Amino acid sequence: MENLPPCATTILSSMDSPTQSQYSSLIHLALSWALLIFPSASPTSPSPSKLVQEACSKTSNHSCIEAYESDPRTPSASTLLGLARIAIELGMANATDTRSGISDMYRITETKAAKKPALEWCMLWYDDVIASFRSAEEELEEDVLSANYDVFIAGESAGHCGERLASVDFFEKQFFQVF
Repeated sequence: MENLPPCATTILSSMDSPTQSQYSSLIHLALSWALLIFPSASPTSPSPSKLVQEACSKTSNHSCIEAYESDPRTPSASTLLGLARIAIELGMANATDTRSGISDMYRITETKAAKKPALEWCMLWYDDVIASFRSAEEELEEDVLSANYDVFIAGESAGHCGERLASVDFFEKQFFQVF
């Protein structure tokens, strides 16, 4: 557990039934993966708008509220579990779009042949990312610890893709914006 982020270590070290804090940590991992750092929110259940504002106010990432506002389900989310579900689904949508973009880059002729193997690896890793988010979504209500771990694994797999692309100097000019 030494390589896990602090919020994952806290969750994985606790074997009790899911608490508001655990759901909050799951939200944190899901949105962190989607480039939205989302720390724990208070265990109260304010109105959906207030819940999002309160949770997002505890992060320095200015995209948190915007990300939630982009999802039409957010106004009806009244609990941290609801926000966690939205965060996981936003992460899955982001991963699906990224996987599609990687596939598109692989197919275009402007992509250098030497860089295509890195894209092949990334397609495989993003298949894993998507599968991890699906698993987290299925486990969310029954086993928040497993859902939390699946989100963590999604982030690790995405990181492997980034490392592979960096190793072949893929982050050049026109491709940088995609990732």
